[in-house]
Amino acid sequence: MSSKKRRRWRIVTGAVAAWFLLHMVYITVDGLHTYRGHADIAIVLGNRVEADGRLSPVLEGPVLRALALYREGRVPRIMVSGGKGLHAAYIVGDRSLQLLLVY
Repeated sequence: MSSKKRRRWRIVTGAVAAWFLLHMVYITVDGLHTYRGHADIAIVLGNRVEADGRLSPVLEGPVLRALALYREGRVPRIMVSGGKGLHAAYIVGDRSLQLLLVY
């Protein structure tokens, strides 16, 4: 490889590395603040429902957090999602909705 091509390669590689590093720093810093504004909707993505119908802790936390945001008036609507797994007895979105309605 000639010295011109090697130099170009180093410049391009350095620019891509700098771009990547800059974006990683931005994402990290942005993720450290809590958004305090209002949103149009709270979306709760589905996860797992236990065999007895209880929501997994990984799913129950976001459902209850969305409910808290609704009660604080920061979101006017909550959308829950999730389907039925291959061997599941419950539909995740339905179980999440039932938990919201109980509270």
